[in-house]
Formats: sequence, structure tokens, C-alpha cells
Amino acid sequence: ACPVSGPSDSASPIRVAALLVADHQYTEVIPQWAASSRAANVDLCVVGQVGASDLPCQAARHLGCECMSHNHANITISRHGSSFARTGARGKSVRYRFEYAQSLLARNYSVLMLDADVFLREAGMSRLLSFIRAGVGGHDFALMSNGRRPEAYDDLNWGVAWMSPSETSKHLLSCLLGTWDHHAF
Repeated sequence: ACPVSGPSDSASPIRVAALLVADHQYTEVIPQWAASSRAANVDLCVVGQVGASDLPCQAARHLGCECMSHNHANITISRHGSSFARTGARGKSVRYRFEYAQSLLARNYSVLMLDADVFLREAGMSRLLSFIRAGVGGHDFALMSNGRRPEAYDDLNWGVAWMSPSETSKHLLSCLLGTWDHHAF
């Protein structure tokens, strides 16, 4: 059971961290993403590295962005098969993305989290952030439906996700990560 918190915090100005989750295979998209982040006036651009290669972090730092990596990020993301296997490579990379987001929420940033294979059109990030700032106020999360899936955990698409730094968001991610290895999950 997750703790229940009060209403979402929305009184303070919105500080936005753009979080790109990437492994070495997507290093080449980091410069364009960083430029889009700056053009959208995000407060912080962050690459969340998955995989053993430090190339994503090197690219992020070279462009003036922060990088987060996991001590146990020595995983290889398989492009074959559809099994999530929460203890496998894909499951670990998904867990890392939530840990990175949780860390940014703890620093009171709203998080716009993008997968590295999400390519926005020119000025797309600015437009997306304008929409979010105008239309998502007071909400803790905004993301897209994946439609019905055979796996109970795969109905939401986290490839483009917005998270507010509300107490509800922080508690929910804490609960999710705290029960990650539970057999029901």
C-alpha cells in the first residue's frame, strides 16, 4: 500500500528538467535533443545513461547537460523479443529511468522524460512544453496510453512522459521502486 498524500503542489513556478534516457546506440541524437531543450528554455537538460558505455554521458557533458548513470548500468538492451523480464536488461533500464526521474523530482524539477527513439519535429519540444504548462497544471503525471496489452504493466507509454514534483508523484515513484521486485509486479 502506498502512502496517500494531499493535493498536488502547484503554487511555485515550474522548473523543468528534460530527461533523455539513452544507451550508446543513441549518442548521435543527444546534440539535437540538447539544442531542442535549450530552445525550449528548460532549466536543466539531463541524459540518463543505460548500458555500460559512457558515450551518452560524454556527449551530454560536452553539450553542457548533466548526466546520470547507474552503478550497475552494465546492461545491453536487446532489440529482439518482447519480454519485459523486470530483472533482465530492459527491465533494469526501465527501473533506471524511474530512479533518474525520482532524483530530479526530489530536486523539485518537473520532468519531461523522453526515450532516445522519440524524435520531435522542429520546435516540437517548445510546443510540447507550452501545451504542458498551459494544460497539465495541477496534474501529477501526463502520458499516453499504449492501448490494451497482454502485460498488466504495459498499458502506459512512458516514451514521452511529464511528471510534476508533487508529493503524490514523489510518493508514487517511491512506492513503485520500493516494490519493483514484488512478485505481483
